[in-house]
Amino acid sequence: MQRLYEDYLYDTENSKIIAEYESPFFPSNFKYYKEWLYQAPNGKFFLYGEGNGSSPYGCPAYDSGMEAGADLRPLTFDEAKKWYQNTLDKLYRVDDIMDGKDPEPNYPTYCRLFKKNNEKEKE
Repeated sequence: MQRLYEDYLYDTENSKIIAEYESPFFPSNFKYYKEWLYQAPNGKFFLYGEGNGSSPYGCPAYDSGMEAGADLRPLTFDEAKKWYQNTLDKLYRVDDIMDGKDPEPNYPTYCRLFKKNNEKEKE
């Protein structure tokens, strides 16, 4: 998917997947969705997600109900960090986040992306 925001083309094909999250619902459930955190070649973060009608990605349908949809939105560094932290919190309840492999959210990736960059910003 591609989307132009503030004169920059965000493109899922040419960006790196940092992490992905799948909601705890079955794919047949109206609340089901899946999200991917990407980092563009220039270092900008964005979130791409898709889901069923009652998910955060649902769209209005012609019959005044809701249907499946998808969206891409840019994230600031702090928004990407918060999304990653929230995703780690959700996964920590069921999985071991210390030994996860990319693109599964895991603590070593979080430190590499967000703790190092955050320390550099403070200097």
